[in-house]
Amino acid sequence: DGIEIDYDGAKHTLIRDDDILVKYSGDKLTLESADVVSDNVLVKVENSEEETASGLVIASTAKKGSKPSTGEVVKVGPGRMASNGEI
Repeated sequence: DGIEIDYDGAKHTLIRDDDILVKYSGDKLTLESADVVSDNVLVKVENSEEETASGLVIASTAKKGSKPSTGEVVKVGPGRMASNGEI
């Protein structure tokens, strides 16, 4: 969705601020290194699986149109910046 540009001989993609949900520092994204930005919320979704009568396990993500409806809030962003510069 972003615009590709060439900067110092390397390709980069420009994206909007609204497209950024989480930032992190270090080599690996972990819960401890993740910082939620703006007014976003990081939610840990329960892993719900369903077992059929014959013993097949069906992941909740395999169902068409199903989205998780419950979870645990693990991190919250600081809020959106107002026009006067305050958060």
